[in-house]
Amino acid sequence: MFNDQRFVLWLPVGINLIFLAAFGGSLRKDTSMVEHFARLTEDDLSPAKCTYCRGVTVAWCVFFVANASICA
Repeated sequence: MFNDQRFVLWLPVGINLIFLAAFGGSLRKDTSMVEHFARLTEDDLSPAKCTYCRGVTVAWCVFFVANASICA
């Protein structure tokens, strides 16, 4: 399997799908992935900033879907 050249070509698709699962899965929780990263630098986020972080997480999900599609 790993000696097959097609594996190397499908690797970027798989990586994008893994990131999509991580970012998309975080949307089911109270804190999204981007909000978690933002809280590493700023402990107290306003509700507007939390909403913005959730929107940025959705934008990343759209990017990963588009990037995986282009790679495929």
